[in-house]
Amino acid sequence: MWHVAGPAGWREADGRFQGWRAALRAAGRQVPDALIGDCSPRSGYQAGKLLMTLPGRVTAVFVANDQMALGVLRALAEAGVPVPGQVSVVGFDDIAESDLVGAGEGAGRRLGKAGT
Repeated sequence: MWHVAGPAGWREADGRFQGWRAALRAAGRQVPDALIGDCSPRSGYQAGKLLMTLPGRVTAVFVANDQMALGVLRALAEAGVPVPGQVSVVGFDDIAESDLVGAGEGAGRRLGKAGT
C-alpha cells in the first residue's frame, strides 16, 4: 500500500504518515517511501501519475486528504485504471466533494468509525 502524504511538519499529515507506517509494519508488510504532496488536488494528480510509472502493480493508495485523493483518482482514470477494481484509493477528511466519486455519502465517516 502506497501513501501520498501531506507536507512534513504538519501535525495531521505527520500523524497520518505515522499511522500508515505503523499499520504496515504491524502487518509484516514492506513500507515503501511515501510520496509527498502539498494537500492540493494537483499534487495528488502528480503523485497518481508517478505511481503509474513505478515497477510492480499498485493495488492500494492511502492519501492524506480527500483533495489529493481526487487528484489521484483523476490520474488513475486517465491511465484507464479501474477504481476500486484494480486499485483501492482511500482519502481522509470526508469533504463534501468525495460523495461525488467512490463509495457514496458518508463513506469517510463509516471508514473512520470502523478503524476506531
